[in-house]
Amino acid sequence: MAMFNMAIDCKLRSCDLVKLLVRDISRNGEVLDRAQVIQQKTSQPVQFEITKKTRESVEAWIELRGLSGMDYLWPSRMRKFDHITTHQYARLVKKWITSICSGSMIPDTNVGGNIATINEVSDDQKTTFLYS
Repeated sequence: MAMFNMAIDCKLRSCDLVKLLVRDISRNGEVLDRAQVIQQKTSQPVQFEITKKTRESVEAWIELRGLSGMDYLWPSRMRKFDHITTHQYARLVKKWITSICSGSMIPDTNVGGNIATINEVSDDQKTTFLYS
């Protein structure tokens, strides 16, 4: 849910979202209230707010994966030191939409819930959902 929440909060294009580094959105182990990145398409800076629930889910994600400053926020499992592709992200979005529309996934961003890692979409990416 961390990626889903971040996508909604930042409203970045997929090419920019998948390339986020941990340092782009956090300082000293805490996710920032507000972040700014340079958009790939326009080369213009864009600032966005990160809601409390998104900060909590992203902090849990960073801790779960053991990520630090120069790591990609959404790392590839197959290519060390790389991020997931926009194609993989598109497949995740399609899976989220299908799950939400079918009622099989009821998102709960309450970080106090149990963390369940589910093999999603491809062998190349695992998605972690937070459920209460």
